[in-house]
Amino acid sequence: MHKSPASLLFLLLICLSLAACGFRLRGYDYGDGGGHSLPWKSVFLAGVPSNSGFATLLKKRLRANGVQVVKEANKAEAIFEQLGDVRTKEVLSFNTRSQVREYRLLRRYSMRVIDTQKRSLVAPNSVRLWRDINYSDDEILAKSDEEQLLWRDIRRDLVSQLLRRLTVGKKSSATNGQTKNTQQTDNKRSNEAVQEQE
Repeated sequence: MHKSPASLLFLLLICLSLAACGFRLRGYDYGDGGGHSLPWKSVFLAGVPSNSGFATLLKKRLRANGVQVVKEANKAEAIFEQLGDVRTKEVLSFNTRSQVREYRLLRRYSMRVIDTQKRSLVAPNSVRLWRDINYSDDEILAKSDEEQLLWRDIRRDLVSQLLRRLTVGKKSSATNGQTKNTQQTDNKRSNEAVQEQE
């Protein structure tokens, strides 16, 4: 079904009015997602559907924070592993005619971060996000659009919360070992140079 010009104009006027009032969706980050200090320079995404809107946004936010998303796990300092991702739509209330009056859009997401040796960098944890939406059979198209908008809002909020949790992650011990070995090699070369001068 196509929306009538009148309904499109009505939706446009609502958006303009909200923008004029400074309205912003809860959890929406209007920046590029930067500003998070993550302990790794490269990350591999395991179990995340590569063609999903969530994957696209997560990769964008990681890159904005200076983290490269690699295609091979053995080339990453950290492996972001998706453990679960469930979306549900629950009925919250009914009207006097026993028709649905309100829904709750709920997303449960769980993840962990490990290194290439499967050592824990971020312990398994979960995020639970929801938005409530009023419903009316008289506004099916408008409510469908509103629902999709709220799901996108949940997705943006989810990625923002995940980034905040990643900032407390441990640095890969493999990376620390490489740094330590490099320092030892440099010290050895310095000692050899001193001995040659003597």
